[in-house]
Amino acid sequence: MRDIDKILELIAQKEEFFRRYEEETNKLVVSAPDEWEKFLRIRQGIIDQIQALDKKIELILLNFEKEYAAQIVQALKVACSRSELPEELLPVFDASQKICAYAHRAQRAEYIMADRIESEMENLSEKIKQTNRSVDAKAAKYNVGFSSYSANGFLRGKA
Repeated sequence: MRDIDKILELIAQKEEFFRRYEEETNKLVVSAPDEWEKFLRIRQGIIDQIQALDKKIELILLNFEKEYAAQIVQALKVACSRSELPEELLPVFDASQKICAYAHRAQRAEYIMADRIESEMENLSEKIKQTNRSVDAKAAKYNVGFSSYSANGFLRGKA
């Protein structure tokens, strides 16, 4: 198998991982806060797999001349115009563009998630403030004080 074909195969695997990453990110956005950790853990596993594929691609790049490897990297990163690439690297560019689409959609969902986390934090903070201002919270302060007086015998005439 040619090295470019190996890279294309690895890109196809990356595309599937990015599709799953986007899917898990979308689940995270609509999930309850107590499920966030589960989805974050799944996403981290997917990131680890993507990074492993990237390392395999980097090793394959060592088989090419420096200038050609640089062109492959440009195609992989979609960091150039498609017309600047040799014909045999166009499939690499096209496949990498699909990956970028998944990554950008996931990134937009992450912005939504960041806003949601901030909103949840504000809601929790407000609930804590309300609880601290409630009658029960004020009564609890007196109850704690009463318990300490009672325990020390002040109310039993032992003082």
